[in-house]
Amino acid sequence: MVRMKIRTQIIISIIVSVLVISVVGTILFFNYQQLAVASENERLADDIIQGSYALSNLQNDYLLHSSDRSRIQWEEKYNTLQDEFTRLRITDPVQQATLENILESDRQLLDIFSRIIAPRETTGSANGAPADPELTQIRWSRLGVQTQGMIFDASRLSGLIKADTSRIQQANNWLIVFMISALLLVILLNYFIVNRHVLRSLDSLQKGTGIIGSGNLDYSLDESSKDELGDLSRAFNRMTVNLKAVTASRADLEKEVADRKRAEEELNIVSLYTRSLIEANLDPLVTISPEGKITDVNEATIKATGVSRDTLIGSDFSAYFTEPDKASAGYRKVLADGSVRDYPLTLRHTSGRTIEVLYNGSVYRNAKGELQGVFAAARDITDRKRAEEELARSNKELQQFAYVSSHDLQEPLRMISSFVQLLEKRYKGKLDQDADEFIGFVVEGTSRMQRMIQDLLTFSRVQSRGVEFAPVDTNQVFEKTVFSHQIMIKEAGAVVTKDELPTVMGDETQLSQLFQNLIDNAIKFRRAEETPKVHISAQRKGNDWEFSVQDNGIGIDPQYFDRIFIIFQRLHAREAYEGTGIGLAVCMRIVERHGGRIWVESEPGRGSIFHFSLPAVK
Repeated sequence: MVRMKIRTQIIISIIVSVLVISVVGTILFFNYQQLAVASENERLADDIIQGSYALSNLQNDYLLHSSDRSRIQWEEKYNTLQDEFTRLRITDPVQQATLENILESDRQLLDIFSRIIAPRETTGSANGAPADPELTQIRWSRLGVQTQGMIFDASRLSGLIKADTSRIQQANNWLIVFMISALLLVILLNYFIVNRHVLRSLDSLQKGTGIIGSGNLDYSLDESSKDELGDLSRAFNRMTVNLKAVTASRADLEKEVADRKRAEEELNIVSLYTRSLIEANLDPLVTISPEGKITDVNEATIKATGVSRDTLIGSDFSAYFTEPDKASAGYRKVLADGSVRDYPLTLRHTSGRTIEVLYNGSVYRNAKGELQGVFAAARDITDRKRAEEELARSNKELQQFAYVSSHDLQEPLRMISSFVQLLEKRYKGKLDQDADEFIGFVVEGTSRMQRMIQDLLTFSRVQSRGVEFAPVDTNQVFEKTVFSHQIMIKEAGAVVTKDELPTVMGDETQLSQLFQNLIDNAIKFRRAEETPKVHISAQRKGNDWEFSVQDNGIGIDPQYFDRIFIIFQRLHAREAYEGTGIGLAVCMRIVERHGGRIWVESEPGRGSIFHFSLPAVK
């Protein structure tokens, strides 16, 4: 009898396993698809029941008060039910028949309710009396009966769907049990193959190789097996025959010694080359043992510390910094994380002067992967830090200059405005029409100039007048902003909503200004034919919170996404939308002061979403 190859046996076993899993998995997939449809139908059926109850309550409310609000809410709820009807995916004949009853009741509801409200609408008053009280009473009764019938049918449909869902779930459970049983059977079959045909043969092979390894080269392994293990035994026997014929010569040994010596010389050359590279580096470089002791340094380290190489090697790495504990913490971070980048430290020279550095370090290992230590490099940033301080000082002076200049400009502008307004008051109508028009231009121009100067002052104060950051509940910021703008919101008929908002680190006054500007813009740039809607939400992104302010306004062309954040840049004529074009520039300045960023997503006519990030409370 010819024995099947081990590889063939394993391949057949794998194919059987894959086929079983594929068939059962496919059936499970389709069953779970059906279960998902049934679950969605169940949810929709429950929503229809709740919607039917809501219709009943709204009908009663309309019967009692005859208010337009009740009628509108009834119609909105009715339309919602239509959407849920269309989303139902019913295939069972009984369920379809029940659904047809519900749809028929739904049509009767609309017809009866329309007949009830028609006489009231023709009177021109929500409180007008119906044309025929007796007929209206009959219709109200029919409306109640239809509603109860609809609730009954919806409850029956829900029960049928739940029974269907339970049946599908039970079938899935049986399929899972079957798949687990089939897999266990395949596992047992594989174990039988491995134990009977592989492990026993390997045990025999191991004993034979042990005998040959002890020096008995005359021993031969059993070659009777026709599978891969038999092939291995035959190959091993050929190897022992060849070993007997091989003897080590003096020439071979001398060649091996020469090769090893040449490899050592090449390694020495590589070591010298590496050393030259390290010494040529202008940054201080050190290697540190796992215990935190310096094991090697370059010449730049000696110059930076003023300490000799012999003294440095073997000493504690952290001893040459103004903050040894911080240096030790950075070293431990390298050991824990594998590397560290731009770790700020201050290196101390023996003369007393200090050097601001950024340390970069990484662990290094031997060929076996065992930790040998840390390689660290320090980059002198003293000049860069001095330049940054100078830049910060210059920026502060520029902000102060802008504030003082804007403040000082207001006084002569107020004087011009006052005298021009006085001219307008005294001589309007006494001069010709051109003179009145010119005076009007001057008054308007000075007023616009005053607003621009005031906005410039606001822009400059973002950096100069900000307070220290503290935890700020943005829910309270939202509520205060909406309360202070309730008149504008009410006049525009706007709907301003939010999700639950987080607490962030920031300047509460500036965050209020940020919310105010974004909500003002959303309401200002609204579409005439739609009710303005503004919604604010937030989600956690790492160490920050990303806020979104979404509206349904006129939208923004993507080519202007960068321009809208530039000070005094406008996309629309002043006659169409008032303002100086500084609101979003202030928003960007506030967000950047908080270490975040702000951007927009929008399409013309589709509304806008302004995103900005703020630091979370740690």
